[in-house]
Amino acid sequence: MLHSTSPRDRSCSLAMVVAALITCGACAPAHDAKPLEPAAVSAPSGPVIPGREQYELAKQAIMAGDVAGAKPLLEQCTKVGPQVCEYWYQLGAAESNLAIDIVNQSESEAVRMFGDSVDHKREAMRLLNAGQCPIWTDAEREQARSDGMAGLADAEAVLNDPVSLVAAMKMYAAQRGR
Repeated sequence: MLHSTSPRDRSCSLAMVVAALITCGACAPAHDAKPLEPAAVSAPSGPVIPGREQYELAKQAIMAGDVAGAKPLLEQCTKVGPQVCEYWYQLGAAESNLAIDIVNQSESEAVRMFGDSVDHKREAMRLLNAGQCPIWTDAEREQARSDGMAGLADAEAVLNDPVSLVAAMKMYAAQRGR
């Protein structure tokens, strides 16, 4: 829980939780890149996993700077492969990033979307702990575990303080020039 006593300490703690939850396994988007067409994606190697092609498209969309375009692909992944932790993790990360992108247009929608991201990261962590991550390497699983634990540790306290959550998201939005 967030135990900080001063507003500055509390703001820093909230910012750390937001930072951990926006972590996206597909890395940072490239600026000025265009979304990729489905034909540009090669078939993933490894075992056949339902939703894997949409997942690869979503990762490429994120890399191209189209997180909004990745979100419906990731939602589709979670429907066809509900036991794949990578899908839930990336969906949660995409939603927390989108929440920051929209916070200056609709604070209530940003808070709702951030709450959804927390729920999806929790599902990802449940599946990760159950060994349901067939796509990531061992190193990627450990990084996701570390990031997820850090981000979710104070998530309930963050969600119960929407004023401070909005302030933290606006800080990140300003850093992004939004």
